[in-house]
Amino acid sequence: MHEQLTTQIMLGISSGELKPNKKLPSTRELARRFAVRSDTVNAAYRALASPGWVEFRKGSGVYVRKLKDDFRLDGKLELDQLIWEFLKIARKRGFALGKVRSRVRSWLEFQPPDRLLIIESDLELRDILLTEIRSG
Repeated sequence: MHEQLTTQIMLGISSGELKPNKKLPSTRELARRFAVRSDTVNAAYRALASPGWVEFRKGSGVYVRKLKDDFRLDGKLELDQLIWEFLKIARKRGFALGKVRSRVRSWLEFQPPDRLLIIESDLELRDILLTEIRSG
């Protein structure tokens, strides 16, 4: 839950949905909302503060920080953000999650393989096959 909460907040910030200087819900409020321990929420907030996603303001709460101009998401988080944006658009257009899941599964099943194994003892024929595969 700690990782999910951290990821969701990072996605909200990087997508611009959570604006700089926006106050985040209190630890107690988030813990109650997601039925988790407040220690879990505290740990997530601390994990976000360390790299600069959020800041603690003494006596005031936790606030979103402005991302640096040269900020880049790591690969996993960037992919998560793309998926999140896709799902947000699909929901906005009225598609049910089950329907989206089914269509994505279909598309993934039809994707061409990313690797081929060619076993050919004739070196010349193998070179011809490799040339053909690479060209098209």
